[in-house]
Amino acid sequence: MTSDKSKCKSELIEELQALRKRVDAHDITELVLSKKKIQEQSEFLETVIESLQHPFLVIDAEDYTIKMSNSAAIHQKSTNQTTCYALSHGRDKPCDDSDEPCPLLITKRTGQPAVVEHIHLDQDGKPIYVDVHSFPIFDHQGNVTKVIEYSLDISERKETEKNLNRSFQLQTVLYQISDASRSANNLNDLYRTIYNYLGTIIDTSNFYIALYDRKTNLISFPFFIDEVDTYPEPGPPGKGITEYILRTGEALFLTKDDIYKLAAAGEIDLMGTPSELWLGAPLIANDAIVGVIAIQSYNDSHLYTDKDLDILNYVSEQVAIAIEHKQSITDLEVEKTYLDELFRHSPEAVALVDNNSIILDINPEFTSLFGYAKEEVIGKHIDELLTDKEQLKNAEKLTNEVRTGRRVFVEANRRKKDGEIVPVSILGSPIHYKGGVLAIYAIYRDITDRKEAEAELKRSEIKYRGLSEVLAEANIIKELLLDVITHDLKNPIGVINGMTDLMQQEDPDNEMLDIVKDSCDNLIQVMDNAMVLAQMATGDEIEKQRLNVAGMLQSIAREFKSQLVHYGMTLEINVPDTLLIQANTIMGEVFKNYISNATKYAKDGKKIIIDTEESDESLTINVKDFGTTIPEEHRQKVFERTYQIDINMKGRGLGLSIVKKIAEAHQAEVGVKPNEPTGNIFYIRFPKSAF
Repeated sequence: MTSDKSKCKSELIEELQALRKRVDAHDITELVLSKKKIQEQSEFLETVIESLQHPFLVIDAEDYTIKMSNSAAIHQKSTNQTTCYALSHGRDKPCDDSDEPCPLLITKRTGQPAVVEHIHLDQDGKPIYVDVHSFPIFDHQGNVTKVIEYSLDISERKETEKNLNRSFQLQTVLYQISDASRSANNLNDLYRTIYNYLGTIIDTSNFYIALYDRKTNLISFPFFIDEVDTYPEPGPPGKGITEYILRTGEALFLTKDDIYKLAAAGEIDLMGTPSELWLGAPLIANDAIVGVIAIQSYNDSHLYTDKDLDILNYVSEQVAIAIEHKQSITDLEVEKTYLDELFRHSPEAVALVDNNSIILDINPEFTSLFGYAKEEVIGKHIDELLTDKEQLKNAEKLTNEVRTGRRVFVEANRRKKDGEIVPVSILGSPIHYKGGVLAIYAIYRDITDRKEAEAELKRSEIKYRGLSEVLAEANIIKELLLDVITHDLKNPIGVINGMTDLMQQEDPDNEMLDIVKDSCDNLIQVMDNAMVLAQMATGDEIEKQRLNVAGMLQSIAREFKSQLVHYGMTLEINVPDTLLIQANTIMGEVFKNYISNATKYAKDGKKIIIDTEESDESLTINVKDFGTTIPEEHRQKVFERTYQIDINMKGRGLGLSIVKKIAEAHQAEVGVKPNEPTGNIFYIRFPKSAF
C-alpha cells in the first residue's frame, strides 16, 4: 500500500512537473508574442508620429524635457535643445506670461487638453505664429506626468487676419478723414486730425504735409512734425525729395542709400538730416498734384515696409480730397466773410432785396441815410418804403429792369423815415445765380453836397468866365512883354554890340571893351534863352542845330575860370574834340547849372571832371564832383521844382527843374548817381537820334 501511494505521488509530481513545463512554455510564447505586438505598435506609433507634418512632442510634466519628438519638431541646428521652451522659443526658462501662457502648465493644472496661441521659431530661426495643442498623460494615481504637444502653423491665417484688420483700420481711417473734412473747424484742425488718425495704422513720429500753390509757385508746410529738423518756411520749389515727387507724381520708398544715389545722379539736393527711411506719396485732386504727404525714420531702418507705402499712397488720395474740400469750404467762408464785411461796412447805403422787391437785409449806412432800423424794414417793399406815390411807378420800372439782369444807375429823390426828401444816386445790381437773377443789391449814395456844389458852380460860372477873359488878357500882356524883351531890347543891345566891335578895332588892347563885348554877348544869349524857355513852357517845338558840345564846354569853362580859381578847384574836360549833337544853344544852361552847383556844393572835392559814355543807343555826358554824396532817396527828387535837400544843398531845386525841362525838350534824360569813392555824377543822356 505504501509503495502504491509512493508511486502515485511520484507520478503525480511528474505530471505536475510536465504540466508546469507546458504552462511555462506557453507563457513564454505568449510573452514573446506580447512583446512583439507591443514593439509593432510602438513602431507603428513612431511611424505615425514621424509622418505628421507638424511638430509633435512628448514632454515631461515636471522638468519640461522632451521625451519623444518627430523630425518636424527638431530643428537641424538645435538638436541639443532638450526642453520644450528652448526648442520652441530659444529661451532659458519656461514661458508663462499673459501674452504667451504655457500650455503644459494649463494641462497639468486642469488635467484637460488646452489650445494656446504662441510665437515659435521655425527651422530658420524666424518667428511664426502657431496654435499649440496639449494633451495630458496620467499615471496609475491619476497624476499628469507627461504632456503631448503638437503645433499647427497659423502664420497665413494670422497674416490674413492682420491684413483684414489693417484693411478695416484703413477703411475706418479713410472714413474718419472724410468726415473730418466736414466737421473740422479749420484746416489746421483737419491736418491735426489726419495726423492722429493715420498714426493709428502707421508710425507718424516724423510726418508732414506739403502743399504746392501753382498761382504763387510756393511750397508750404501747413503741418510738420519732426524729431530732428525744424519747420521749413514757405518758398519756391527747389530740388528736395518733396519736389521730386511733385515732378514725377510717383510714390517713393527710399532708404538712406537710395537718397544718396538720387543726390549723386543730380535728381535731388540733400536737404535737412538724412533719413534711414523716407516714404512719400503725391496728393492728387482733380488730376492735379497739389502736394505731398510723407513719413520718415531717422534711426530705424526696419520701421516701415512696402505695405506702409501702399497705405500712405492709398490714404493720400482721400487726404488730398479732404484738404481740397476743407479748403473750398474755408475759401467760401472767407469769401462770405469778405462779402458780409463789405456789406456791413460799405460807405454806401445798401439794401438786399428779392425778386419781389421785398427787403431781405440792410447795412448800417442804410439806417444812417434813411433813418430806418433793420427790424423796421425787413419784409417791406423797398419802392413803397422810399418813394412817394408820384414816383412809385418810375421806381418799380427801374427795379423791374434790374430784375431782367441789367445794372441800372440813376439819380432820383427818395424819402427818409422822417419824410425828408434826399437826392441820391441809385445803383441797382442783379445777383446772378445759375443763369437767373437770385436777388438785387440796391445801393444808395447821398448826393446832396454834390447837388449843392453843382448849383454853386452854376452860380459861379459867369464869375469864372469873366476871370477867364481877364486871364486871357493877362496872357496877351505876358506875350507882349516877352516880345518887347526879345525884340525891342535886342535892338539896342545889338547897337551896343556893334559899336563895341568898332571900338575894339581901334583899341584892341582895351580890357574894358572886352568886358562890355562879353556882357553884350551874354545878354543876347540870355534873351535868346528866355525865348526858348517860353517856347518850352507853351509846348512849342524849339529850334535845333548841329552843335559841337566840346567847343560849348570849353567856352563855359572859361566863364567859370575865376570862380574855380576862387575856390581852389580844377575842371577837367575829357571829351572828344568834335562831339556833334542836334540841339538848341540853350543846352549850355544844363552844363552851366551842373558846374555852378559843383562849385557851390562840392568845392571840398577840389575838382570837377566832365567825360562821356557812348553806346549804340545813346550818348551820355557826365559832370562829376567829389563832394558829399546825395542820399539815394533824394536823387530823383532834386530835379523837381522847388525841391531842396536838407544837407547843405539849398538852391538846387529850381535850376535843376529847368535842366530837366531842357532835356525833355531834346528827348534826353537827366539824373544823378553816386561817384566813387565820394561825390555825385550829374548826367544828361541823349538818344541815338541826337548825334
